Amino acid sequence: MAEKRMSPSGGFLIQSREGNAGNFEVVIPWSDSGLAHFGRANDTPGFPWLGPFRFGAGYHYLGASVIESDFKEHPDRDLGNLEVLATTSSGEVHHYWRENGGAFRWNGPFRVFDRATTAPSLAYTRQTVAGSSFYVVAGNLDRGLQYWERRNQPTIMWIPWDGTAPTVFVGMSLALTAIGAASPHAEYSEAGVGGDHIVAAVSNDGNVHLVVEGVGGHIHVENGIPSFRNWLDHAAIGVEMFFELHGQFRGRPSLIQGDYNLEEPALFRHGHYGNLELIVPAARGGFFHFWRISGIPGYERQKISWGWGGPVKVSGPIYDEVSMIQSSFSRSDHGNLEVVARHRDQMGFDFYWRDEAFAWHGPFPVS
Repeated sequence: MAEKRMSPSGGFLIQSREGNAGNFEVVIPWSDSGLAHFGRANDTPGFPWLGPFRFGAGYHYLGASVIESDFKEHPDRDLGNLEVLATTSSGEVHHYWRENGGAFRWNGPFRVFDRATTAPSLAYTRQTVAGSSFYVVAGNLDRGLQYWERRNQPTIMWIPWDGTAPTVFVGMSLALTAIGAASPHAEYSEAGVGGDHIVAAVSNDGNVHLVVEGVGGHIHVENGIPSFRNWLDHAAIGVEMFFELHGQFRGRPSLIQGDYNLEEPALFRHGHYGNLELIVPAARGGFFHFWRISGIPGYERQKISWGWGGPVKVSGPIYDEVSMIQSSFSRSDHGNLEVVARHRDQMGFDFYWRDEAFAWHGPFPVS
């Protein structure tokens, strides 16, 4: 079972198709070297966390992102291969993949690109008629933000896209949304292909920049390949909105589109996109949670600065990175929000979850 009606997002926590309930999978840097994979066995009473299963020894990483792809080393299994991108302390971005059965071997590293200044944020559109793609955003030494696409059909190739104006970012998150697409569905089959890609990035002055990349008005050509996507909008929490929070953010945020406020279209009634959910580490500890009502399909897009609610401040230690999903666990119509948060060199992470009454629980240390 995958994330419940959540669009693809780029973090270090996912819910995979492993087991009946769908396990949680976390990949983080390990303090001495390499990376560590943890899994929560959601079919087992008590939901135990298993790991760390370590790989990539010999490299020191700033951060990682993990997805479950449709590539399968063992075709008879529901689970797909796990794919990881991680940034080294020297700015190289490495790719690893883990087979979906057998010995569950990790393969890599395979160098993808360099001059990165933050952990990569990796998101994935699952298999469609047009094929599938990996999308990656990371801080870049030259242009502030660098965007990449790996096209998996018919041949695999990495394509760099234009970045944004030079800004020094310390962490970022990528969400592939249904906003701007014809359908309101916040699911893999509907989001990310025709919808907006939205980046949340924390700058070194402690503000949160929201950058929208979507179907624009001109053709962008990279390596001879045309694309109609374009940077559309930009705003910053702490600058254009929530002025009282200027300079109050740090580290790596997490952005998803979930199914809160999602409405299916019906006779004489328009549908409604699901909310955006944003969490950001707070400079003084814990994290902030914001949310945004995302509009109606077929109507002009709302500016990214409009419609935000919050914040709710969740107490906790000072964190360097957070990652969030909307899971399949719930006693209501909407899945719980599940969060992992950690500070640099932590040998594990802290786990939080939000229930159907919007109450946050945690931190629960996992180490």
